[in-house]
Order: sequence, then C-alpha cells, then structure tokens
Amino acid sequence: MYYFIVAFFFLSLCLIAFFSLLFVRNMKKVYQITKNFSQGDFDFHRKIGTTSVLYELYINIIHMGERLKELIESHKQMCRFVAHEIRTPLSTIQMATDSIKRKNVENVLLNKQVNSIQEDIADMNRIVSTFLIYSKMHASELKLKQSKTDIILWLRKLLAPYSSSTFEITFHVNELNSLEAYIDENILKHAVTNLITNAMKFAVHHISLAIALDDNHILIHVDDDGPGLSNDSVDDIFSEYTVAEDAEIGDKHIGLGLAIVKKVVNLHAGKIIATQSPILKGARFTIILPRHNLAK
Repeated sequence: MYYFIVAFFFLSLCLIAFFSLLFVRNMKKVYQITKNFSQGDFDFHRKIGTTSVLYELYINIIHMGERLKELIESHKQMCRFVAHEIRTPLSTIQMATDSIKRKNVENVLLNKQVNSIQEDIADMNRIVSTFLIYSKMHASELKLKQSKTDIILWLRKLLAPYSSSTFEITFHVNELNSLEAYIDENILKHAVTNLITNAMKFAVHHISLAIALDDNHILIHVDDDGPGLSNDSVDDIFSEYTVAEDAEIGDKHIGLGLAIVKKVVNLHAGKIIATQSPILKGARFTIILPRHNLAK
C-alpha cells in the first residue's frame, strides 16, 4: 500500500510537471506571437494544439492580428490615395504659377503674390510628405537607406531653398570643412526641414543652424529668437498633435512634425532634445547622432 501511494504521488508529480511544461511552452508561443504583432509582423504564427487551454486565446489573438493587418493595409491605401489626390492639383498649380512668373518677370507685386502661393504649395507638399512618413512609421515600414554623405555640404544644399526667406538664417560649421556620415539623406532631410520650418513659426528675425562634434556625438543645433519653450511644454513637445501656446503669438500648431523628427532620429540610433537657446534666447532643438555612424 505504501509503495502504491508513493508511485501514485510520483506519477502525479510527473503529470503536473508535464502539463506545466506544456502550458509554459504554449504561453511562450503566445508571447512570441503578441511580441511580433506589436512590432508590426502580423504574419508570424506559432501552432498551438486544439486541446490546449490556451487554444481559444490563441485563435482570438490570430484573428485580432489578421484584423489589424487589414486595417493597417486599408490605412496605407487611404494615405497613398489622399497624397496622390492632393499632390496632383498642387503640381498643376505649381506649373501655372511658374508660367505666370515667366510671363510677368517685371511685375514685382504679382511675383511677390505668386511667390507667396508657391510657398504655400511647398508647405502643403511638406504636410503630405509628413502624412506619408507618419503612415509608414505606424505600419513599421520606414526603413533607412544610409549612404556615405558629406553632412556639411548636405546641410548647405538643404538650406539653399530658404535663401529668400524673410528671416536671417545663418549656418555655423565651427571650423569643420567637411564631415562624412552614414545617413539616409531623404529621411533625415525631412527631420531637419521640420525643425527649420517650426523655427520659422516662432522666430522673430533670426534662425541659426549649427553643426558640432564632441568625443562621442555629432550635434545639429537649430536655434531661433522666438519666445522659447516653457518648462511644462518641453516634456510634451515631441508628442503627436502637440500645440505650443504663447500669450504673445497665439496658438502655433506643431502637429506631427516633432513626433516624426524624434522617430527619424531614433532610427539613426540618435536622440533629440529641446532646450532654451544659449545664443538666440529662444528655443533650441538638437539632433544628437552617435559618432560611430561616421565610419563603417
């Protein structure tokens, strides 16, 4: 009788251990599925037996993933459609304004008005680009295509379209003649352009772009002489749909811009910080990239 009880107890322990291991293994599969879903990989599957107590949960998670995949794909299609529908008339307006300028070179007032229209067209195109990049980020589709770039020359070209701006925009290279970095020019351009256009919303007269190095990082500063940032707004400034407020200038919408800038910089293994400008006394946004990206 004693041996029977011991054998029964031992067998029970073995069965408990077996089913526990089976449960833990299936839980790990469920965890792997949900982890991959959270990273945008909705095609990742791991089979769970129909007799498992987790099977119904597994089926619900798989159905949820399929539904999320459908919704994201629908969202992507809508974004592409909206971008196309907006850009087509913008291109037509751009060509029309170019034609007007060519035919009325000496009409200063008309050219000033046409330039204003073209600036608005450029703003609309930037908004569309922001919209598309935001969509790709949420679908985990935004991938960097990095190449060796002279970042100082690249920044000079980026600033060229702002040469006719009413603001005084200066570029400081801090005695650097050239600086090679591995970046995605198009994606990082979107980030720096966003910082410049945001600075133009708040600046009074002056905007400064500067590049510097320290022992471990490459720094890109964008400063303005506007009202600066309150201590309360600094923490939330990179959140989506943030609105910066100031009693003197009224509401200034930042929208998705800085949220996307942060994501773009993060993709480059860097970070971005917002502080008070030590030179212009307004706001300073600093993109910080690791020095190891300067060589491969």
